[in-house]
Amino acid sequence: MSLVNLQSTGLELRQVGPVPPLNDAVADASVPIPLEPILFSDESIGTYAILDNGRFNGTLPDLCDAEGLRAVCLFQGQVGRNLADVAPWIVQLLPGSSLTRNLWTHVPGKEAPWHFWNRKPGIYVTGPVSFDEMRTHFRKLSRWKDDDGKAFFLRFWEAAPMLEYFRWVADPKQAAHTWFQTASGERIEYLLPVYGYAYHCLASEQSLSGSPVKARAQTPLSSRDKDALYEGILRDRASYVVWGLHTRNPDALAGRDPEDAIQQAIGTIRKLRAYGVTSGPDVARLVRWELLLGRHVEDFGPDGHVARILRSDLRDSRKVSLIEEQFEAAFSGPAGALVS
Repeated sequence: MSLVNLQSTGLELRQVGPVPPLNDAVADASVPIPLEPILFSDESIGTYAILDNGRFNGTLPDLCDAEGLRAVCLFQGQVGRNLADVAPWIVQLLPGSSLTRNLWTHVPGKEAPWHFWNRKPGIYVTGPVSFDEMRTHFRKLSRWKDDDGKAFFLRFWEAAPMLEYFRWVADPKQAAHTWFQTASGERIEYLLPVYGYAYHCLASEQSLSGSPVKARAQTPLSSRDKDALYEGILRDRASYVVWGLHTRNPDALAGRDPEDAIQQAIGTIRKLRAYGVTSGPDVARLVRWELLLGRHVEDFGPDGHVARILRSDLRDSRKVSLIEEQFEAAFSGPAGALVS
């Protein structure tokens, strides 16, 4: 298993992988092999998923009932009844169950409605903790306030934003006590899948030493925390492009650190947003060009010409078409042949 430590403010974050999803060729595994030591290494450790029922079109409770898997909505009372079909649910996972396997299954060209990997259904949590204690731990973590007292709804079951939050959280010691330790003092760990990359997140001994500075409910989201959550949205889009390149052409990024490619892609997406280019397919195409060529898209034509195209009021698809013309003139070949 390949583990690469990510830069962070104090928590321990390790990239595992790459981690391809399960497919028809892997018949016996419940999860991708690199993840087995993290998710199912010890029978005394519980394995749980926080899953968005909306990604299952409201069918998650029925899927769990069919296999006898314990599952409860994290929202309570009338809110839980009204939003159950789109709310987060905690599920206790077991090795060998169909749901566990289907959470990690994706077969390109043979998509099935019971394969959920590509839907980004949620996050995974492990620890020597009972189902009820784990549910209690997460039940109140969706509602937060910032430094100004403004209320926020935190979708902590979305992996990429939480990864960036854990990386750059303003107060890692407080975050360790809030997220990585239950009320009884038991330590828990996270596995955050972002397309073909998975991240094992732990709290260090140092970060969990002593007592938390503030009670959990009093901890505000700082502007730095909110910026990190937004950065996670960019990571999600960047990872989608980088993983797509890796699966279509494994040699395209051979020998390159995936995290380096993801960070380059994030930079390109941020730059394109500054130009007003936000259309998903068009952004993805320009990101692929920069990744494969190792050059800025602005270099695809005479000085300043591509930048003027990007700043224009044209729709995104037209901008990309014009830039493609500049590309073909500069590199004497069709852009589509390079990135398709």
